[in-house]
Amino acid sequence: IPSEESLAFYLEKYSETHLVILPWGAGKWLGRRGLVLKETMHQLSYLEYVVGDSGVRPSFWQNVPQFEDAKQLGKHILFGSDPLPVAGQQRKVGSCGAGFYSNQVAEQLVLNLRSTILGLTTEEVSRYGELDGLFGFIYNQFLLRLNRVR
Repeated sequence: IPSEESLAFYLEKYSETHLVILPWGAGKWLGRRGLVLKETMHQLSYLEYVVGDSGVRPSFWQNVPQFEDAKQLGKHILFGSDPLPVAGQQRKVGSCGAGFYSNQVAEQLVLNLRSTILGLTTEEVSRYGELDGLFGFIYNQFLLRLNRVR
């Protein structure tokens, strides 16, 4: 996948053939970048995509405007562990996620994952796991910045 293209480019290019997930991220969802995300979600609401919530989002951060927009647009919000590239985060894999019922065998489900998820109502997708606490969020943000310096 080429980089340095706009969000609209990726949504338009891949949403018909891939399960496109707009992942939550503190830096991506605030300020100017958050506004670009919000505008793009509304401008391209006719495309099929989902929004990703993450277990690394701190529990005190309850109001996420883009999640409200996703709900209004009828988009799924898939919860997942999405570990950060810092030491110890590998233990978070699978600690939270999204669940739904399907009568497909595993092989079919993997092949049909995009159409299966997009075919569900938002009520049919549940979440499990917990968000990070304040200390964990601050600590991980510190480690992320420390890794950039190295």
